[in-house]
Amino acid sequence: MCSVDSCYKEETLHLKSENLLGAKCRKCNEKSAEVVLQRKYPYCRECFQVYFSHKYSGGLGKAKLIRNGDKVLVAFNGSPYSVCLIDLIYRSLVDDRKKKPRFDVNIVFMDDNCNISVNERIEIFKSISNLISSYGYPIYFTRLCGIGDEIVLLKNSDLNSMVSYELNLPISDIKSETSRQDLMLKLKKEILFKVAEQLNCNKIFTAETGDHIASSILSNLALGRGKQLSSLTGMVEKRKDIVLIRPLRECSKKEIVFYNIFNKLNSYNTNPILEKDKYSSIQKLSELFVTDLQCSFPSTVSTVVSTGNKLSVNQSDSDRCCILCQNALDSDVPQLSAIDALKISNLASKVGSKSTSTNDFSQFENHICSEVKPTHSQKLLYEESLSKLLCHSCSTILKESISGEENWFNNKLFQIDKVLQMRKMHDDIKDFLL
Repeated sequence: MCSVDSCYKEETLHLKSENLLGAKCRKCNEKSAEVVLQRKYPYCRECFQVYFSHKYSGGLGKAKLIRNGDKVLVAFNGSPYSVCLIDLIYRSLVDDRKKKPRFDVNIVFMDDNCNISVNERIEIFKSISNLISSYGYPIYFTRLCGIGDEIVLLKNSDLNSMVSYELNLPISDIKSETSRQDLMLKLKKEILFKVAEQLNCNKIFTAETGDHIASSILSNLALGRGKQLSSLTGMVEKRKDIVLIRPLRECSKKEIVFYNIFNKLNSYNTNPILEKDKYSSIQKLSELFVTDLQCSFPSTVSTVVSTGNKLSVNQSDSDRCCILCQNALDSDVPQLSAIDALKISNLASKVGSKSTSTNDFSQFENHICSEVKPTHSQKLLYEESLSKLLCHSCSTILKESISGEENWFNNKLFQIDKVLQMRKMHDDIKDFLL
């Protein structure tokens, strides 16, 4: 039987523990510790760097994710985490004492700031280029754009000749900050895969730490992306022939900060505008919850991440995926599921208290649409036809972004008609395929 004291055992031990700052290093037991991890593991500067570098390389080597000759695209945004990732990659490649896979590195910086002028944007690009110029890796600049829009890649030599480089992404009409941040994340990932394909890179590195992964697990569960959790927060996310890898997944923010301090690495804040209210979105709340809990219970992040590793679902044999996030569709569920219940509630709230005796959701949907005005019925059917191409969470983004008869999903992001025609053609000839 669980006792009250056992629930607070970790906190009680920390309150009674001594201040380990200045204690002997637990590794060499000679030098004084300069950093204490999880309130109980003291390290000197040299031992900490060896420990942290091994943590990075061990995660990649254990899974055998990198091979000789690979071309890697590194997503760089100027943050301390992306700077740390670039430095770790560089140090691992120049170290001839260890037999490690050799691979080519390309860096891409994605511009997502819509409220600055072209001259200000050029200055940011030059600052980013100077920040990592010592590593000698080629860097490309691209902009945040809608799915289906042309990907523009700029090199350092193209910056001075840049005349028009505007961001025109109509997402301001999305009602909630939660859906807006979710959409921005999906757009950025889609652009990364397209840039990797354009540069012939078969691997992508992102600088997501364990703290980012822990908050992402909680927020994605709250957004209804439980079926997609393994790909969204796992070490690897595959899409066709390109693999996205999160090398810093086992590392914490605190470890990265100390690594940057010890190696005198500078970062660059590309968007100095004050952040939005921490209670404005589910993503911000999840991050705040994990951060506050981590302060009292140092094993919070590792516990959440390890729990997320165990969450998996049986993937269906269908190759259909959401046309926005490119993850598996979660609409193939039994009748009267939670998703159907949400759809019924949404339809009923729009048309009032309409009742029907049928137990079939499709018949109920047709009954509801036949009871409303023609223009309203067409809008309901239009939203429903689009939602069948999207997962549950992306459907929520769609519903919150529809304004009048025009829809940015249809006009800016992708060609709905083309997707529908291809899927209809597949259904027509699937019986004749081997």
